[in-house]
Amino acid sequence: MKGVILAGGKGTRLYPLTKHVPKPMLSLLGKPVLEYTINLLKEYGVTDIMITLEYLPETVMTYFGNGEKWGVSIQYFIEEEPLGTAGSLSHLAHFLTEPFIVMSGDSITDLNLTEVMDFHRNHHGIMTMVTKEVENPFHYGVVICDGEGHVEKVIEKPKRHEVMSDRINTGIYILEPRALSYIQEGHKVDFSLDVIPTLLAASESIFAYYTNPYWVDIGQVSHYKKAHWDAMRRQQSDYVMIEDNVTIGEEVILIPPIYIAAHTEIQERAVVGPYAVVGPNCRIGTDSTVQYSILLGQNDVQKESHLHSVMIHCGDHARSTIKKSGEDGSPFTSSDDRQTLSRGEPLFSKGQMIKPLFQITSEFLMRLGQAFASLYTDGATMYIACDGDRDSFHMKELVAHSLQLQGYEIKDLHSLSVPCLQHMVMTTQATFGLHVSTSQHEVKIEYYQGNGELLESSLEWQLEQAFWANERLYSSNRVGYKEQALFDREGYVDSLVYSFHIPKILSVNAFIVVSCPSYMRDVLLQICRDLRVECIHVAPSINDKEMSDMIAKQKAFLGINISSNGDEFVLFDETGRKLTEMEMLSLYVLSECMVKNNEEIPLPVHAPSTFDQVIKHFRCTSLRTKKEKRDIIRARAPIQFQTDALYALCQLLELIAVKNSFLSELLADLPVVHMLQEHIECPWEVQGKVLRKLSEEAFDKELIDGIKIFHDDGSWTLILPDSYAPILTIYSQATNQQIAEQSLSYFIEKIKEYQRV
Repeated sequence: MKGVILAGGKGTRLYPLTKHVPKPMLSLLGKPVLEYTINLLKEYGVTDIMITLEYLPETVMTYFGNGEKWGVSIQYFIEEEPLGTAGSLSHLAHFLTEPFIVMSGDSITDLNLTEVMDFHRNHHGIMTMVTKEVENPFHYGVVICDGEGHVEKVIEKPKRHEVMSDRINTGIYILEPRALSYIQEGHKVDFSLDVIPTLLAASESIFAYYTNPYWVDIGQVSHYKKAHWDAMRRQQSDYVMIEDNVTIGEEVILIPPIYIAAHTEIQERAVVGPYAVVGPNCRIGTDSTVQYSILLGQNDVQKESHLHSVMIHCGDHARSTIKKSGEDGSPFTSSDDRQTLSRGEPLFSKGQMIKPLFQITSEFLMRLGQAFASLYTDGATMYIACDGDRDSFHMKELVAHSLQLQGYEIKDLHSLSVPCLQHMVMTTQATFGLHVSTSQHEVKIEYYQGNGELLESSLEWQLEQAFWANERLYSSNRVGYKEQALFDREGYVDSLVYSFHIPKILSVNAFIVVSCPSYMRDVLLQICRDLRVECIHVAPSINDKEMSDMIAKQKAFLGINISSNGDEFVLFDETGRKLTEMEMLSLYVLSECMVKNNEEIPLPVHAPSTFDQVIKHFRCTSLRTKKEKRDIIRARAPIQFQTDALYALCQLLELIAVKNSFLSELLADLPVVHMLQEHIECPWEVQGKVLRKLSEEAFDKELIDGIKIFHDDGSWTLILPDSYAPILTIYSQATNQQIAEQSLSYFIEKIKEYQRV
């Protein structure tokens, strides 16, 4: 069997350690990380090796040459531009004429490759991927399998609500040569994002080999540090490795485990260890201590200095000096605090960032601005707006300022709804739009791309990488200007009203009660004038009972309470009854089928199956999507019933006019839905395990969002993780209330049981 080692990554999260050294060549106890992978392949008889390179390739090629020193034959493929984790394989068909193993050059493992090879041969799949259980899967690809080990889905770099398993893709694969035909030559191709979904779509068999060997990816500072300590622990308990040409002074105390590289001087009475790595050409001063720390070389620790739990490198300096005060002359890379924040609390989720107000500091915003600057060119145009809250206004100004310092041209729309912001971004070809809102001591920042859609997940990941990679705060060469922008109210209103059957709406002389923020009032009233709708506008502070009483007293057609952002709403029928979420969705379905005549109707995954039956009755097709706003927008359009309250209002008025029926009458003709919903606590650290076990047990399931399990009697249960709290939401739909209750109780008990295991 031949081997391919992927060694082209830049190591962004390890910067500045990787500024002059490619990630696979970082030292681990005196040897490059890549050397450990080569030695492992050699141990199991894989001696014909191809290494793919892109970043600083000459460093690898100069060190390893043709591999003769290690008893292997090494060839190299250099990517002229990044081709992803799999793109380079399309160029290696001449080399990969038999089953081959793919490994990463920046991970350390003691995996038994013979066992993996035997597993692959026995299962006859096109691909085998090695998986491992971890407690924190957020920086890996989560693997979802059935009970027999068939891979069903891989979710790369999952957010909290996407952690459907505790088993991750280690980046170790065995593939058949015919898998290369699924990789497009000359394009950037990723195993998890491209190859695996393509193979699954083609009904090819991919198997997951689950094992629990030692494995660590050094792609983060904390993991790189851990790899050192693990390597020491795996040696004898009194591990002390001292290379050649090391000078040790009198009364020096060495506490195992420690590693000291060549050409290092340790002066009198210094204490080194436990868990200390001292790189080449270092000097440890008199009466100094180095404990639980890594010096990567060329470091001068002055006398009476005390280092604990740090990692230090010399950066662009010939040497770095660590002074007694703890100040040093080089970039100081301990940075576990920042990594902990990133790892435990991702910056973005579903195109949004929701953080406590106290976390949004000026430094935070500067780093965020720098991250955006890595994605968009200098001089990019951005619209910015906020809801009507005072805190939102001040936060908007701070965000705008941080982006101006990165050269962005800011167009300030002041207080504006999210749908109106989307309209401006799309119609003016802006680079992106940003909306700020605050509530209950939290700030929510939503990012919209030029097409009006929320920031896609791949860009979220890139932004997070850029955010945590920046070592220093800096500004652009120019400061972008900020100007007050005028909202195109006429254009937005026309885009709404001309989407509907205006004559029908005009003919009914509708009367409605609307609660919405004051900044939306002018837009609302213009829509009502254009459609000849009489409207009573009430303050957002009105409660449900007051709204119901007003609707009944005024004999209104309907009442609607619009959120502060303008994208969500609560609906009341003509009797003043507050409608449920599913009742509002059912009105949307009726309108789409009976009035709009759309062939394909997007539905969130938790909507009842009766909606599919209604859609099929009208010879339309339902398209199930994730529950979240980003996915609903992507399935249809940025301005639509489920994401724009004013659009939904117009669509409801059209439905009433065309069908000549009030909302309660329309709802009365729909089948009865028996659906229950319950929340159950499930700690983050066991959530992946719980969902994996539920998925493996389910015979008939759907993995669009969460796990939707179908039962023999036609009922189903949906288990959805939450983005911001350690809870699972369970939806149970059945043909009657009793079955729904039984199913709900069963899965609640199952979740509790799997938490205990």
